[in-house]
Amino acid sequence: QTLPLPARRRLDAHVLSAEACKAWSGLHLLHAKDAAKAEARLFEAAMNVAKEMSMCGELQREMIPAAIAYLSPRCAARVRAAANEARLCRFLENCAAIWRHVWEWAHNARSEGPTVPPERSCTCEGGGGGHPFLEQALDELTRAPEQVRLRMAYELSRCPRGAQVLCEVLTDPDVCTSVRRTAMYGLAASRCELPAPRLAAVAIDGKSGGMSGSGTSCDGCGGDHGGSDDLQSEDADDGGWISASRIRLHDGFDSECLLAATDPVAEAAYLATLVCARRTPTGLAPQLLRVSRARSSSLSAALVALEALGTHGADA
Repeated sequence: QTLPLPARRRLDAHVLSAEACKAWSGLHLLHAKDAAKAEARLFEAAMNVAKEMSMCGELQREMIPAAIAYLSPRCAARVRAAANEARLCRFLENCAAIWRHVWEWAHNARSEGPTVPPERSCTCEGGGGGHPFLEQALDELTRAPEQVRLRMAYELSRCPRGAQVLCEVLTDPDVCTSVRRTAMYGLAASRCELPAPRLAAVAIDGKSGGMSGSGTSCDGCGGDHGGSDDLQSEDADDGGWISASRIRLHDGFDSECLLAATDPVAEAAYLATLVCARRTPTGLAPQLLRVSRARSSSLSAALVALEALGTHGADA
């Protein structure tokens, strides 16, 4: 049996109405179980409308099975559409801060100083602790999925105290490689004044605050992190080429930051060197020169420092 056209129109209007959205109030449609609950709630509400139509004589009682067959796929499609909309909104929310930074960089439109989003201004400025946004940011930077971590890193890059939080995460030896890499992206994009002395200290000797490790020496020039001379002598039979796996073994981390580091202190020193090189701050050429010459530096950090000296050489 086929539902009459007036009945189909009224049921469709209910399924597509704003009232139907209450069916998934408090549910996360991107979770399969919650989506199933929302579909069941919407179907139940639509069937109540069909029963009211039957009691009022607008729909014959024997047409109820036809109404069930008609509503079932439409309720499922309505919930799927709402889930797709929620997924798109989440995607746009996570990417907006990154797109804003890329657009400003491409158009050279960055203004001087930090730009705080209005919703963050009351919680991100001023001294002292207890800032809800900063506490939330630190939690998301270390615990959330990567797409959320990236959004938060770029949001922090526009906050007055965001660089401090990002620097704490980058120099934390207990976080994983992907978290440290995310903090590096935020620091490189930061509008705020960087804690340059702290980053320079990390780049040179791998230490900042309570950060310490066994893989990197700390005397700037007198330490040894495996020895680049030994590394080159081991590959002398291969025409002087050094394999990527041997460099990772020597450095204690992957320079692409795709594999977990065996030496988080050396990895933090490498990422701090990257931040100093990408941000092109003045006055850091002597530190970059020390990184490039120190035997305690990883091979990857020394190469980054040498490349950066092409920009900072005038300050040396």
